[in-house]
Amino acid sequence: MSDTEGRVYASSVVRIGPRGFQAPYVLTYVDISGVRLLAHSPATRQALSPGTPVRLTVAPIAQSSNEIRTSYAVVPLDTHTTTGDTA
Repeated sequence: MSDTEGRVYASSVVRIGPRGFQAPYVLTYVDISGVRLLAHSPATRQALSPGTPVRLTVAPIAQSSNEIRTSYAVVPLDTHTTTGDTA
């Protein structure tokens, strides 16, 4: 695995988010290069299964009339690894 690839530790669909965030969205804890971090999963509307291989990137996570917020995001490397928990 490269420094931008890792595996899902846990994932959840957020159904009620803070102001400025359009729910539902997926948050995922991932283990990458010995570090566990929290990232958005904008490529899916379902929670990712533990162990799913992912790639770390940066992506827009929220938008208001005058700004776009970006943060860590993960993209599954295998598209058939969701838990079935849908929004």
